[in-house]
Amino acid sequence: MENTTIFLKWKIPLPIALALFIGIAIRMILSLHGYNYDVISYRIVSDIMDLGGNVYAETDRYNYAPFWFYTLHALDMLPSLGLNPLIALRIKVATLLTVVDVGIFVFLLQRYEFRIAVLFFLNPISIIISGHHNQFDNIAIFIALIAIAIMTEGSDSSIDKIGPRWLLGLVGLGLSLCIKHILFLFPFWLALKEPSWRRKIGTITIPIGIFLGSFAPYWTAGHEGIVQNVFQYRSFQNGPLWYAVLPHVLFEILPQTLLFIGSLTLMGFAVRERTRFDSLLIYLLAVIIFSSALANQYLAIPVTAIAILWNTEFFIFTVVMTVFLLVHDDGLHLLSPLGDGLTFRGYPSQFFYSIGIIILGIGLARILLSEHWQRAISLLRQIILSFWKWIKTEMLNQFRTPF
Repeated sequence: MENTTIFLKWKIPLPIALALFIGIAIRMILSLHGYNYDVISYRIVSDIMDLGGNVYAETDRYNYAPFWFYTLHALDMLPSLGLNPLIALRIKVATLLTVVDVGIFVFLLQRYEFRIAVLFFLNPISIIISGHHNQFDNIAIFIALIAIAIMTEGSDSSIDKIGPRWLLGLVGLGLSLCIKHILFLFPFWLALKEPSWRRKIGTITIPIGIFLGSFAPYWTAGHEGIVQNVFQYRSFQNGPLWYAVLPHVLFEILPQTLLFIGSLTLMGFAVRERTRFDSLLIYLLAVIIFSSALANQYLAIPVTAIAILWNTEFFIFTVVMTVFLLVHDDGLHLLSPLGDGLTFRGYPSQFFYSIGIIILGIGLARILLSEHWQRAISLLRQIILSFWKWIKTEMLNQFRTPF
């Protein structure tokens, strides 16, 4: 009888079990659907590690701190069951990323509710990036969620107190940066919230110091590769928002990278009164919206925030970018003629990127404006209506004016 009680206590409810089964199954099925440039790079990096080499000195196809090549090496040492080395590593990576997604699902389930956890775990963008594309942004985000939750739930609010939760959260943030430096400006956002200069300086130096220190063992032989392929790496300078709203000639005097960093910095000031955790969610949205470079894998970065802050615009963004990932030649490529034809202003897929980012930006604006949103929408409607009436009046006047 006691064993039965224990079993019932730990029994997973059917809706949760079903969501996990569907999400895990689709991710693993997609891991068998071809592979891309990143997966080939993983194989190259793992081979260098197997031979005891310095990744930064031997390839330009690695743009991160050391954590990920240690992870690839550890995965590569697991049994491959007779599979091709590249395919075996790819399946192991997809499995790891799926486990991390399950971790985020459980985190959201415990902190929020089933609906939010499902909106993340069954989001097609998350499924495609983890299962097919195999980029590991989700690991860095998972660690950051835990780190900031620890800081937020702590009681280290004294001006002079350097409490254990505060320190542990900053160490976790440093680990997140070591995995992938998505949150490179977030320590600055956090520092703006701190009441004393002592804590402001600590908030910036601890995570950034951990990140920079991780390169130390590889600096002597690999410093050129670290500088060129990590710190100077710029990806595609296709800035979807900037290309959609600004004249191109402006980029000759005002680089998109500067627009990106400047916008993120200003956003940090704008949300400095919000909680640390709310700021993290806003950052995950803003870092994509204002980005100077966007590729398919970055679309997964805001998915956790989208699930928690869900609104109509985020739903539309999810639909638009899911269609994009289904047809794009670097996505699932299910409709190759359409997938190869997505071009805008000379950049592949720029049109979809720009549309998606603008929709995402509107969704973030709704969150930031909160109670003022309806008034802002009403004002916008009045402006559009007035503009339309003016156009109609001018057109009628033109027709009424004799030649």
